[in-house]
Amino acid sequence: MLDTKLTPIAPLAALPTAAMRLDHKSRVIDWNPACQRLLGFRKSEILNTKTHPWLQDPKADAELFVPPQQNKPWQATVLCQHKNGKPLYCHMQLTYLADERQILLILHDTSALQFKVQDLKKQFDELKHKSKEQTSMLHVANSLLEHNINERDHIDKVLRDNEQRFRLLAENSSDIISQQTPDKKFIYVSPSCYSLLGYTPKEIIGKNSTDFIHVGDLNKLKDTNGLEPDENDRTTL
Repeated sequence: MLDTKLTPIAPLAALPTAAMRLDHKSRVIDWNPACQRLLGFRKSEILNTKTHPWLQDPKADAELFVPPQQNKPWQATVLCQHKNGKPLYCHMQLTYLADERQILLILHDTSALQFKVQDLKKQFDELKHKSKEQTSMLHVANSLLEHNINERDHIDKVLRDNEQRFRLLAENSSDIISQQTPDKKFIYVSPSCYSLLGYTPKEIIGKNSTDFIHVGDLNKLKDTNGLEPDENDRTTL
């Protein structure tokens, strides 16, 4: 703990840390060289003044110099400024010297730490903002994905229903209903093929439709199919 009882053996100028003494009216009555190095003001510029130009925060100016009769030790990190206007943070320790009715004020430069804390806070706020943006984008993406899934499920249901209706129609028709690939291979044949052709669907599927056409009618069939079908087309007959 700092010994606040100043004696001729330990003058203020001997302290390596920035320090000043003020009288009971908050006027600066002593200002050591370390104070000048920290704040830039010469001792002659500060002595016997009640104004404190090295304090940026007026609130701190009011709180810092409490009336001596309150006799309350006080410490805080306060925003100050160098004579050249450069901001700096100082951790201040104020002690009332009851025997001399004076105030001892010790200052420690904590600018590097405080500016680092501010920089980290700024980075944290930026990351927090980006996180909110990314979370919002994720919610939008999830909503779109859910919509696409629901739409796909709906399309799949429509296709299944159509397939069921087709099979219901085909399997109860007396005519042969079939589906073929572009190269005329059967991929589906209705059950009526057995009563009309004598072949079961299993015997027909995978074979070419020309295998079941009379040789004399093949040329007629070619004449009616002048256009080449698309490779992705399916023909339903």
